[in-house]
Amino acid sequence: MPVRGKRRSPRACSAVQRSLRNNGLVNSGSHHRERGPLDALPGEPLIVDAVILDRTCQPAAGAEAHIWHADARGLYGPSQGRECCYYDGTVRADSAGRFRLQTIRPAQYPVPNAPPAHIHLEIRYQGSTLGTEVVFGAAPSPSIAPLTGEVLSITLKRDGNGWRGEALFVLSP
Repeated sequence: MPVRGKRRSPRACSAVQRSLRNNGLVNSGSHHRERGPLDALPGEPLIVDAVILDRTCQPAAGAEAHIWHADARGLYGPSQGRECCYYDGTVRADSAGRFRLQTIRPAQYPVPNAPPAHIHLEIRYQGSTLGTEVVFGAAPSPSIAPLTGEVLSITLKRDGNGWRGEALFVLSP
């Protein structure tokens, strides 16, 4: 079933993002936890509150986000069978398009000329897929994943013993 409505650019959705934040809607939703006990794994805790919007800037209720990343040493972990990583899972957005990623902050790969530390996401909703990576920037950014699926830079802030950030993903047609 196609989504009806006017297509908006990620910039147009930034007003939606401000409204979500001002109304406290970004800070709740489904949680992603890793396969092992989080407290026993090395690394600094990381929480990313995210919202997924469809191409009309409406919440993508029920969207699935497959998420995977390296560990605190920059390694992905076992690659046997269907399992990719120590940190690998899928979450479903709530009725407001929200989800919370609760994990550890990944490290950069331990090889020369490695890309910056990042988290992979593949978001699926009503036949559309957005593949992107989240990296951690030092300067504030719009925190909106571009429609092209390019890298999204989010600003992290210290939160107790860990880190916290926010992201907004807008799906293309």
